[in-house]
Amino acid sequence: MSFNTSPQTTAPKGGPVLRDIGVALRGAWEGNIPGGYEAGIISGNGGNKTDNNSNKDFYGRGWISPLKGLLVGVSGLGGKEGPFATFESKRGITIWGVDASFEYEAFRSRVEYLAANYNSTTGAAEESPHGFYLWAGYKVIPSLEVLARYDELDINPDVSGQKINYITLGVTYTFIKGTHFMINYIIRNADDTLNLARMRNSEMVPAGLGLTTKPGFSATNIGNILLAQLQVSI
Repeated sequence: MSFNTSPQTTAPKGGPVLRDIGVALRGAWEGNIPGGYEAGIISGNGGNKTDNNSNKDFYGRGWISPLKGLLVGVSGLGGKEGPFATFESKRGITIWGVDASFEYEAFRSRVEYLAANYNSTTGAAEESPHGFYLWAGYKVIPSLEVLARYDELDINPDVSGQKINYITLGVTYTFIKGTHFMINYIIRNADDTLNLARMRNSEMVPAGLGLTTKPGFSATNIGNILLAQLQVSI
C-alpha cells in the first residue's frame, strides 16, 4: 500500500507499508513459494505528529513470490481519516489494495490498485475513491536509474469531475548505499471541477505532488512541477 508515498517510491519486500508511529509485526518464509507479511497498529496521525486521541489505525500486508523476480501482494488498512482532517470531523476509513512487482537484471516495475471507503459520521454522503499506478525503472549503470510512473485517481466516483492523473519522469543517482539524489518532472492533469481540498486530505494521494489550497490555485491551473530531492537513509 504505497499511494501515499513519493512519486518514485516502491515499497521494498520487507520494508514498512506505512510511515507512522506505532508497532508492527513482520515475518517471512522460504520454500517453493516464498512470502511474507506485516501487520501493525499505528496512531493514524502521521509520522511527524504526536498522538492526540484514543483511536488507532490497523493495517496489514501479505505477499508471495510465485516466480523468480515476481512479487504479488495484498494490503489493507482500517481506522480514521488522515492527519490533515481535524479529529472531530474524521470519518472511518477502510482501504484495500492489490499489487505486483517484477525485477529482471537492470529492469524493475510495479503496479498497484487501491480502493477506499469513507464512512460518514456527520450525515454527509459516503465516498469510495479508487485509483492505480504503473511504475518502471531501468539502471543505465549501477548508480544511475531512469524512471517513469503513471498515476490515476478518482477521488469520488459518485460525483463527476473528480479525477486526476499525472505522469512522473525521473532520474535517480546513488552516491553510496542509502544516499540518493532524485530529480522528478511531474506532468499533472485534473478535471476542472476537482475538489483540491479533498484531494489534499486523502490518504491515497502521493506526497510531494505540490497540491495546495492556497488562494489562486485551482484544478484549472494545476500545472506541472519539477522536484529535486536528496534522500539519506540510516
